[in-house]
Amino acid sequence: MARGMARGSSVAFAAALVIAGACAGDDGRQETSFTTAPATTTTTTAGLSTTSASDTSGVETDTDGATTDGTTDASTSSTTGAPAVCGDGEVQAGEECDDANDDDTDACLSTCVAASCGDGLVEVDVEACDDANDDDTDACLSTCEAASCGDGHLQAGVEECDDANADDTDACTAACKVAACGDGFVQKGVEACDDMNDVDTDACLPTCEIASCGDGFVHEGVEECDDMNGVDTDACLGTCKLPTCGDGFVHEGVEECDDANMVETDACLATCKAASCGDGKVQTGVEECDDGNKVDNDGCTSTCKKGPTCGTFFTTWNGWSYYKVTVAGTLTDVNVRTACQNCGLKAPCQATDPCQFNDALCLQTSNETSCGNPMLGLAKQLCGGAATPANCAQLYNTYQYMGTKWTNAGSCGAKAGSWCVNGASQSNQSALCVLAK
Repeated sequence: MARGMARGSSVAFAAALVIAGACAGDDGRQETSFTTAPATTTTTTAGLSTTSASDTSGVETDTDGATTDGTTDASTSSTTGAPAVCGDGEVQAGEECDDANDDDTDACLSTCVAASCGDGLVEVDVEACDDANDDDTDACLSTCEAASCGDGHLQAGVEECDDANADDTDACTAACKVAACGDGFVQKGVEACDDMNDVDTDACLPTCEIASCGDGFVHEGVEECDDMNGVDTDACLGTCKLPTCGDGFVHEGVEECDDANMVETDACLATCKAASCGDGKVQTGVEECDDGNKVDNDGCTSTCKKGPTCGTFFTTWNGWSYYKVTVAGTLTDVNVRTACQNCGLKAPCQATDPCQFNDALCLQTSNETSCGNPMLGLAKQLCGGAATPANCAQLYNTYQYMGTKWTNAGSCGAKAGSWCVNGASQSNQSALCVLAK
């Protein structure tokens, strides 16, 4: 009976302790705190009973949750003794942080784990993105920065290249495009120019090469032509200029010559035609005259020699040009020689020297060799080896100067069947004249 009472007294004592824990608030009102009474154990020793509080593990604790050895129970709150809860604002064992909210965009996640790059959640003002992987070729880098041109990482499907610089003259432009001819940027060591167009006629070709003579493209305002060769005799010079008379190059099939000058008295005319007798230009050292025609009695012969201003050319013999000139009046030697002179001609000597019918006024041609046989050699020249003036029709009515040494100072003429007709008795016939060399 005494053991039972003692046990009951012990219980009553513990209850009294709890009630005694009630205290007055600051406003004078009574506040009562309630706690769950710990499990008690009653032990009787030598007739006395003792009551003590203990946890289920057998470690004795006092009412504020402290163990008798001075440590704190890890599974309970330091103030209430309740189990640790993520989000209660206090960092407990097993938590990296606890900011008492469920916002996954700040420094502490709703799981009480510190925010970090790669956790798949974007921390505001710290991370630009977070795709929970370390792939640097997608839109979010492994550093949780948004992929961008110039970051040094090639974003698949978006960028062609990324060399982490803004240099537009290397192999990768600042726009993360692979450098190419036509992009408007001159790639060092690769392109000479880049004008961002495919025009063949400006200063930069579609191949990004500087336009130049010989590239096959006509550079507007600079070149007249460009046939991609250095030939100077075709339709385009090696200087990419159109050929012109006077450029110094003979355009095949178009020009006969080209001496790069406009001089009309040399071998090549200003029209790039080769100088020739009859072109109307006197070629220095070659022609005595050139009246642009083939008439022999207008002062310039058809061979461009100074010639008679009248008379009719009828033959050339050993380089001497022979003419017939009409004599107004009788055919005396004086009238024959005067008629020749008036046309710019000479009266030829009758034969080679010495010949009694020669004088200092006649022109020695050395063609006639038979003294006393006027025009015999000329007849053979004109009509054949057996001919004489009497049977050579070309000499009919033509009279030879005799040096005023023949009968009545008359000249010697030829008629059909007659030779050496005395000119003193003939009128209005032709005098034989020769052009001086």
